[in-house]
Amino acid sequence: MSIANYDQQIEKRYHPENFIKGEILKKPKKAKARKATKAKSSKKPKKVLAKYQVVRKEIDDSHYYWINDEFVPATTEILGVAGPVEYGLRTFWQNNSASDANKIVEEAKEFGSLIHDSIERLLLGDTLNLEELASVMPNYKKDFKKHIMSFYDWFYAFKPDLDSIKTELVVGSKKYKFGGTVDLFCKKDGKAWIVDFKTSAGIYLSHKMQLAAYKIAFQEYTGQKVDKVAILRTGSKHKAGYEFKEVEEDYKDAFVNVYNVYLAMNDGKLPQPPEVVVYPKELSLYEKN
Repeated sequence: MSIANYDQQIEKRYHPENFIKGEILKKPKKAKARKATKAKSSKKPKKVLAKYQVVRKEIDDSHYYWINDEFVPATTEILGVAGPVEYGLRTFWQNNSASDANKIVEEAKEFGSLIHDSIERLLLGDTLNLEELASVMPNYKKDFKKHIMSFYDWFYAFKPDLDSIKTELVVGSKKYKFGGTVDLFCKKDGKAWIVDFKTSAGIYLSHKMQLAAYKIAFQEYTGQKVDKVAILRTGSKHKAGYEFKEVEEDYKDAFVNVYNVYLAMNDGKLPQPPEVVVYPKELSLYEKN
């Protein structure tokens, strides 16, 4: 595809005015092949059944994973329990009371989820009403728009192959026994990329280990090679409004070491899945008249 044609597709689908005005953002239709011979050569690849099952379940607003009915820990759980604690985070916990710190952390998680969900919708071709979404968290209204528009700027600058885009991919490693969700898989110039989205104050070692884990799980589960991994930090103070960093060093061994520590903290065993308690919808002490 020529640069001019790509720009035309992007301009129609991701134009800034469309974000603000809420006009239609639809994935451009593929041009019909003019010749039958050309149509025959563009057959879809044959579908192949996955080697094993990976299932993600939502319990109390958290992700949990099962591989072939066996519960496995999430990548973020492993790194959160046994991974490195950044200096800034350590200072944060020291300078705030437990209740204040927990409140800030929960708000940050909620905001991060809102940004991730909104970006996923954009990648799927949905229309976003920025005013409506920003009002979900009034204290973060300005920040929300800043993060979303910085994603738009990055997308237009990066120019991935539009037909290769896959988002929120649930993957898992049967060999190492862990699961995770890839924010974005795409191709650019024939190279396969995994991109992880962050709304944090910086890019940390744990983020790089997380990407290494996703690469392990994605390649094992799909059988597809990943050429490059990168982190996109939206809403940053950089001139571009975002920070995009390709992680060239392989952190696979570092992640596996952290995972072994995680297992050691659980007496060498995988933890048990969370207990799901179902409460009645109604409760009364007395008979209804």
